[in-house]
Amino acid sequence: VLERAEVLQAVIARLAHHTGALSNDFSLLLQSIRERCALTGHRVSFLAADQRREGTVRGIGAAGELLIEIEGKTEALFQADEISIGK
Repeated sequence: VLERAEVLQAVIARLAHHTGALSNDFSLLLQSIRERCALTGHRVSFLAADQRREGTVRGIGAAGELLIEIEGKTEALFQADEISIGK
C-alpha cells in the first residue's frame, strides 16, 4: 500500500520532469502525448464557451491543442469545460 505522501512525491517529480521538457524539448514531449492520446479516432462531445458540440478527435496539434473534426472540417480546441467519449 502506497502512502499519500509517496504518491504525491512521485506526481510532483513527474510534473517537474515534464515542466523541464516543456522548455527544453517540447516536440519530444508532444510526440509522447500524441502516442498516448486515448481520444484520437473517437467520437466525442464537449462543452466549450457554453456550447455543446460533437466531433471526432483527429489528434494533437503543434501547440498541444486537441484537433477535432466537425462536419468535415478540422478545428483546434484549446480549452473545454468538459469532454466525453461518445457511444
